[in-house]
Amino acid sequence: MKVNKWIILPAIAGVITVGSVAMADDDVKKAKVETNAQVEHKGTEATGYLTKEKAIELALAKADGQVTEISLDEDDNRVHYDIEIKDDKYEYELDLDAITGEIFEFEKNRDDHAKAASGATTPSGKANPDSSKEQTAAKTSNLISEKEAIAIALKAAPGTLTEVELDDDHKYEIEIKDGKIKYELSINAKTGAIDEFEKEIDDND
Repeated sequence: MKVNKWIILPAIAGVITVGSVAMADDDVKKAKVETNAQVEHKGTEATGYLTKEKAIELALAKADGQVTEISLDEDDNRVHYDIEIKDDKYEYELDLDAITGEIFEFEKNRDDHAKAASGATTPSGKANPDSSKEQTAAKTSNLISEKEAIAIALKAAPGTLTEVELDDDHKYEIEIKDGKIKYELSINAKTGAIDEFEKEIDDND
């Protein structure tokens, strides 16, 4: 009988061990299922990316207006949000790093549709050229000349001038290129100060 007891006890121990392993395996599977479910619900937060709401908040701090488009994209192994913002006069395009929140590209363009809509018209509905000339004359008085603005811009960003425009906010919007480097400057036409300065690599060249 003693021999039988020694045979039975290891058998029982084996059952307990196998049962423990099976229970542990079930716990691991359950944990994996819960983790996958959490990832699905967390979305961008689970990958370490900023949420769209946070990206919009950072973008609007740079360019006030209404967000018209936002998408998550990846270029050169850098995941970022492409964001477009519009106000009454301008369109803004921003590339915002989805992890750090850094705005590494920023473009400000005149909204030609808004500009056309705000132009003076005659009773017949046609644009009034005389009114436009009067407005232009009034705006350009006591402002630095285009030549002076270009000189200021080229001193800050040596290169070839590719674009210059005086907008309704009394600012010269100037673009300069130096090889693959593109500079965009906004110069205050009243004071000559550089209000905005952007430098980026132009991969199109």
